[in-house]
Amino acid sequence: MTQNEEHPLAQQLVEKVWQEDGIVWLWLNRPTTRNALNDQLVKELIDNLTELAVDMQSRVLVISGRGGSFCSGGDVAALENLQHQSPINRMESYRTMQRLILALIQHPLPVIAAVDGPAVGAGCDLALAADVVFASPNATFGETFVQAGLVPDFGGSYLLPQIVGWHRALDMLLTGQRIDAQTAQNIGIVREVTPDLPASVQQWAEQICRRSRETVKYLKAMAWHNRLPSLVEELSRASMMQSLMMDTEGHRAFVRNFLGKG
Repeated sequence: MTQNEEHPLAQQLVEKVWQEDGIVWLWLNRPTTRNALNDQLVKELIDNLTELAVDMQSRVLVISGRGGSFCSGGDVAALENLQHQSPINRMESYRTMQRLILALIQHPLPVIAAVDGPAVGAGCDLALAADVVFASPNATFGETFVQAGLVPDFGGSYLLPQIVGWHRALDMLLTGQRIDAQTAQNIGIVREVTPDLPASVQQWAEQICRRSRETVKYLKAMAWHNRLPSLVEELSRASMMQSLMMDTEGHRAFVRNFLGKG
């Protein structure tokens, strides 16, 4: 998580880079905040995902982050603003943000997370929602919500146990510990740890580009068919729980200390 900063309205926080072979990179571009998620960044990601879903020239989607960070999670100053809203408005705000996770999972294109640097909190969940994860040796992963007096509200409480198993997931969720890229590979989060992240991602994506676009689309949909309702239910529950957590002294103390107001 990181502190908010002002951006000119014209500045785009998601940089889209097309490649001739149909591989599309979406770069999170808030490097001074380690690509923390705010309303504008989430909206731009969702808008790009919506556009690419119907673009028949696109074949594989890659999400990564500028400035040596994948995503540091939620914007702490935005959390402070939410504290002053009603519980119902907070729930609606979280559900709007959660549309990003559902857009990734339900997207017709295979999604690669190319992780360099921290992927923590909601940033970790963003990576978990991808279909495959590649990581540089500098990557770290962590469900750090508990350190902020919060619960995972971006799907991590469902996705992480599905990937690494129940006890390992609870260990990460309850302690908020960060793990390095090699550990993440060992427990199944990461497919490959590579010093040349773009080249490794490119090589895997090119394999997928040689397959039928329609076949890949339906394979992904079939894999998620039985799991999607459970994820949707968990996201709804998380938005309610998170709204309650924001009134706890543990969370409010975290925000005050992070913003230097303690």
